[in-house]
Amino acid sequence: MTIKRSSTYDTTFTSFRYENWEKMILKSKKPIIGYGPLADRYLIDKNSHNTLVYSYVSGGIVSTILMFILIIRYTYLCLFLTFIKKIPLQKKNIFILSSIFTISFLFFRGIAEIGIAVFSIDLLVFLSCMAICEKFNIQK
Repeated sequence: MTIKRSSTYDTTFTSFRYENWEKMILKSKKPIIGYGPLADRYLIDKNSHNTLVYSYVSGGIVSTILMFILIIRYTYLCLFLTFIKKIPLQKKNIFILSSIFTISFLFFRGIAEIGIAVFSIDLLVFLSCMAICEKFNIQK
């Protein structure tokens, strides 16, 4: 048994994600408060595959601003701990270095998936790593 691919998937680099993001933003008629959980499914019957787009359609501009602040805060904190405090690669720093790596990975993954924007394992891991980074920043 062979699976036949549609020729349209062969011609797109983003698996139509960009087009889906555009559709959701244009279809949203509640820009301030959004549509609530699973708004992407409500609007276009597909997953949004992007943290900020999902935040916008689910929680509106308020949610998007809060998510953006969260991303900026922890991007700054990870860069600060890595390049300004220059945490040495030692056994005692394994938790903080792992947390920085994990936060970075989850943020980059947020471009193509909605991991930390919903209550999921990704969010729980992110919150744990966030707490470790905050505690390390306060201690030093």
